[in-house]
Amino acid sequence: MALQKVKSTPMGVDGTYHRVLQLNCNYDRLDAVCTVGTYVDEAAREAGSTPVASFQVDLAGEFHNENYKDGEDVMKNISLKEAYKALKRMAVVEAAKEEDVNEALAFFADATDV
Repeated sequence: MALQKVKSTPMGVDGTYHRVLQLNCNYDRLDAVCTVGTYVDEAAREAGSTPVASFQVDLAGEFHNENYKDGEDVMKNISLKEAYKALKRMAVVEAAKEEDVNEALAFFADATDV
């Protein structure tokens, strides 16, 4: 799983392929953070290239809101697929804000799933 959208990076090159590199869950504190890496393209990622940019997103709130319950605490069963879904939902909400927008997160609101 990954997201696709052209993004300028601090390295001076555009990245088009964005992938969750790391998902950290602390079950005692009910906390989840993912690191998203940006690659030049999918071929670069598959060739083992290093991401040209990365950032972290706190997902914990998304997994505990009332819209995400499935009869038990989803935090106990978090998966990479669920992390992507949460990232996309959070990006859409962030992009709809009128102020104090986290641009790094809002960027993914209209990214394509690949």
